[in-house]
Amino acid sequence: MRDVVVELAGVSGMFEAPPGDPEAPGFAFASGVERVLAAAGTLTAAERRAARLVDRLMVGVAINIGKEPPFSLDERVARYAAVRRGDIGLRLAALRREGLQTLALAGGFIVVCVVVWGAIELLLGEGLLKALARDGVVIAAWVALWRPLDLLLFDTWLLGRERRILAAVAAMPVVVEAAG
Repeated sequence: MRDVVVELAGVSGMFEAPPGDPEAPGFAFASGVERVLAAAGTLTAAERRAARLVDRLMVGVAINIGKEPPFSLDERVARYAAVRRGDIGLRLAALRREGLQTLALAGGFIVVCVVVWGAIELLLGEGLLKALARDGVVIAAWVALWRPLDLLLFDTWLLGRERRILAAVAAMPVVVEAAG
């Protein structure tokens, strides 16, 4: 079993921005939950299913380590993940809409490219100029497809991966311990 470990100066550091002073205790570039998500992203799907979230609180934090905390960190992490997954669902819907709109625009451009390619075939004789013009039209058509395919395939895949990581983090048991 692999642990996803986050060290915090206090419990609030799990969801709040860390102190901006590099000399302050608990200094980091992101909140605890963002660091957890980044660490969970480095694990395989099987490792994420078996992992647990270890929240190491720095010495001097007023909490009874080893006893049930007065709040449920498990529930707070799960709620955060659920809300963020809902937000990702909205972003996915908007991304798919944008991808389909750009695909329709690219499709129109490709029709123009086919017409231009046909005109090149009819109007230009054999030679280097014809080959350059024809290849240029083919390259332009491929470039027109680049953004729609990027939106519909790769960007949506990355958001889907983020949703899966959030689901795995929400299901992880949370252990609170003192930092050693």
